[in-house]
Amino acid sequence: MHDSLQRRGFLKRSLGLAAAAALPGPALALGEVRRRNGTRIKIALNAYSFNRPLSEGRMTLDDVIDYCALHGVDGVDPTGYYFAGYPSAPSDESVFNLKRKAFQNGVTIAFATTSH
Repeated sequence: MHDSLQRRGFLKRSLGLAAAAALPGPALALGEVRRRNGTRIKIALNAYSFNRPLSEGRMTLDDVIDYCALHGVDGVDPTGYYFAGYPSAPSDESVFNLKRKAFQNGVTIAFATTSH
């Protein structure tokens, strides 16, 4: 009998949580997160998200910037190996053109860093 009551309580709580999670909005929020005025989380896309089309030449880094601009993505990490001539450094002109295209489309160039 005791087992049956524990299961019933577990099911009630589980169904209640599932129902609350299905509600629109932050039903389970504990309170407002305080941030400085004007700050927000910005989303950037890594070019590796398009690895196959970039590697196969069906897409360029310019196309990735267009994608970000079209879908409201704030930034892009272009990833060095998608630049023409990799592993050699890209030309100053190609870097300038990519930066200009990003700027004109309101897309930030973001670079992920790692530490070892």
